[in-house]
Amino acid sequence: MNHIQILHEQALEAAKNYRKFESQLLVLLQNLDQHKVHYKMGYRSLFHYFTEALKLSESVSYMLINVSRKAKEVPELKHEIEKGSITLSKAKKITFVLNPDNKDEWLALAKNSTQAKIEKEVAKVAVKEISYPKLEYVNESFEVAEKVVVKKRDHARIQLQVGISEELMIRIRRAQDILSQKRQSTAGLESLLEEAISLCLDKFDPVKIAEKRMSRKTIQEESVPLRKVQKISQSPRMTSMKSRGNARVAIPAEVKHQIYLKTNGRCTYVDSVGHRCPETRFLDIHHLQSVAKGGGNELQNLTLLCKGHHKVIHQVGS
Repeated sequence: MNHIQILHEQALEAAKNYRKFESQLLVLLQNLDQHKVHYKMGYRSLFHYFTEALKLSESVSYMLINVSRKAKEVPELKHEIEKGSITLSKAKKITFVLNPDNKDEWLALAKNSTQAKIEKEVAKVAVKEISYPKLEYVNESFEVAEKVVVKKRDHARIQLQVGISEELMIRIRRAQDILSQKRQSTAGLESLLEEAISLCLDKFDPVKIAEKRMSRKTIQEESVPLRKVQKISQSPRMTSMKSRGNARVAIPAEVKHQIYLKTNGRCTYVDSVGHRCPETRFLDIHHLQSVAKGGGNELQNLTLLCKGHHKVIHQVGS
């Protein structure tokens, strides 16, 4: 056997082992997900477990999670991957459209077509944009280290790439016309985006809302006579909050505002090496001492946790 034939045989063996490894990896991922290992290890999601603990790239992590969960929904996909007739990369491309009703059609396509052909067919039926929106610096020498930390650079420019519907494009053009009329100067997409984001934050950002409400409350209290303030502080509603034992009662709006101010609207979970979770979305109010154990709705007993770390806390406590 010459040198070329030996290399060829080695390549065949490596490819065989690679396909076998893919099927084994899929089973392992499903077990990780089923037993919620990421929560028990202190990670707020399976994705963050992959990227932070396993040091996998974001794109690979998305692929593995999507394929693993789709294979649970459509067991035939797992079977084809185990046989080696569909690779993980091809499986990833059909996860957006594959379901138990159309599995035969899409699995056959994935087995017998190139990736380019699969992408073309998926694009015909995919309603939503398949790729994730991109935000990146135009100058590659800059990078975002953490989304909650913003360093102002006057010369830094960010490029936004996202797919939108034709209907939304028409609404954007109309909004540009309105903003241009208001300013009496042409409003570009950046100006429109800045205006829209400012309005959104003013209306919906819980930290900004809390700041406004607490500021308004301070002004009102300064203008109310002391006797009236004392009467308000002893109202039946406030005292009843303390007299219901371990029953769960609604957290007053004022306390919710104080929580967001105290935490700056960010998850307060701190991992084993002292890193605080950067998550600022999908947040839950968490009782440090549970209601079942006598914990109340006092500010010092409440904090914010993202949904993932909220599950982590309860997994550890269970």
